Amino acid sequence: MKTSNRTKSRARSSKAEQFTTESWRSVEELLKNSLTRSLDALNLSRKADVDRLNAQIFDLESKLRDTRRALKKEITNLARELGASDSELARLNAEQLRLRPMALLSSMVPALAHDLNTPIGNANLVSSSLRELVAEFRTVVESGELRKSYLNEFIDDLDSGLTILCATAERAAEISGALKHVAIDYASMRRRTFEMSTLVGDVLTTLHPSVRKTKVSITTHIDNDIEMISYPGPLEQVLTNLIQNALLHAFTPDSTGIIDLTASVEGDSVVLLRVSDNGSGISDAV
Repeated sequence: MKTSNRTKSRARSSKAEQFTTESWRSVEELLKNSLTRSLDALNLSRKADVDRLNAQIFDLESKLRDTRRALKKEITNLARELGASDSELARLNAEQLRLRPMALLSSMVPALAHDLNTPIGNANLVSSSLRELVAEFRTVVESGELRKSYLNEFIDDLDSGLTILCATAERAAEISGALKHVAIDYASMRRRTFEMSTLVGDVLTTLHPSVRKTKVSITTHIDNDIEMISYPGPLEQVLTNLIQNALLHAFTPDSTGIIDLTASVEGDSVVLLRVSDNGSGISDAV
């Protein structure tokens, strides 16, 4: 009885193992088929992506070639235009150099006009006072009450007024004359005979409005007999630039200082003009 039961049990176990093996084979086959389909689909997708990327690359390369051709053409046109404009650029540079002195001079004109208005205004004021003084004197004379003391007082007042009037007229003439000389030299750049002291005086007169705003004094040590035959325009420009640079960079707005101008004859045909100051000097970093 026991032997028969064991035999039946083995038979059932064998069938179960056979079923399990076949089931696993079926599952493996299904998985294999599914994986194969997935890989095929993935390969197709990759191929489509690769084809699409290749198409995009081809399109970009085509556009790049077109862009290169357009740039090359544009560069050629620009080079042609630049070559054609060389002469125009040279002309503009020459014109700029010619106008630079006048631009420097024009920057001084407003301040010089203000300086010129001061003596003119004083002259007008004094002349008005003198007219009133003369009118009063005429009234006294016509009244027959003129006394020696009044006459002496009138003469003193008249002399004082005329002295002031002459001084203001001389100052106005000095400013306008300096401006005229500098303007002519700047504009013409001609060679002529001039005295160094006169040239320096004209430059200092034109720079007086700028110097007046500072606490800097300008001293000169130039002989009156230094006569030159040269180009005063460039010399005036250089001297103006040196003084302006010293005022701007060598001193702070509140500091006092001195700019010294010295001229001396060296040999037979050389005049040495020195411009020095006691300012802060040039930084080591420059």
